[in-house]
Amino acid sequence: MVISWEEPEESLPDDPLPIETRWAILGKVPVDALNAARDRIPEFFRADGATIMSGRDGMSALLVFGGPAREGVSLASALSEEHRTPVFLLDFYEYIPGIWRFDGARREWQEGHPAMFLKSHGITPLGYESLEQSLVITIGVIEDATLEQARHVLPEARQLFTANARGVLVRDVSGMITGNLAAALNRRDYMVFYDQRDQSFLCTISEPGWSLMEGFSLGGWPTANCKIVDSILGESTIEGILRVLDIPRHLLFPN
Repeated sequence: MVISWEEPEESLPDDPLPIETRWAILGKVPVDALNAARDRIPEFFRADGATIMSGRDGMSALLVFGGPAREGVSLASALSEEHRTPVFLLDFYEYIPGIWRFDGARREWQEGHPAMFLKSHGITPLGYESLEQSLVITIGVIEDATLEQARHVLPEARQLFTANARGVLVRDVSGMITGNLAAALNRRDYMVFYDQRDQSFLCTISEPGWSLMEGFSLGGWPTANCKIVDSILGESTIEGILRVLDIPRHLLFPN
């Protein structure tokens, strides 16, 4: 038997991963200060890359493409204290994006998507060039859960949780937090979706362990993935559903 040997074909390199901003620091601070902050990022994460971009009204940002946003906490705090100006730490985490405002040693969370926040200051973050501001408001309610339970399961989202009469209210910025939390706690959850463009409305109910949701809609919201019901806890208007779920009206109608 003759066995022939063939040289393996030279493998082509994998396509490089697309550059996508993971976290960022924004403030009215000198570019040199942001360069120094970049050098303080752990080398393991710095290898993924980082860049500095200038925006409007003296704002500049350090965009980082690797590592978690917690790597920027000490940097944002130090920059705020040194330059005596508010500095923002922007977390692009897929499920729970957020914005932290540092004012010296003080830190507070504020609502909004980091990419839209940067764009409002004249900076388009890499990987989010086509992102548009969502006009859909999403609120969740976890029945028979406590605030302490929710914060224990998802401590990184604690600012999104509020105790209410039915359990825990979730300002669900990603549309996924409520379901993940309800599954972890084995609780029923309700989710309310409201589109500010056409005032269409959907409220879903998911039982623990169920793959089928029940849904009630107004204004033509699609319900293909839901078993259609004619009311939520006996209510068939937006105002009534908000009331029975103990969702403050201003969360859906901020204006």
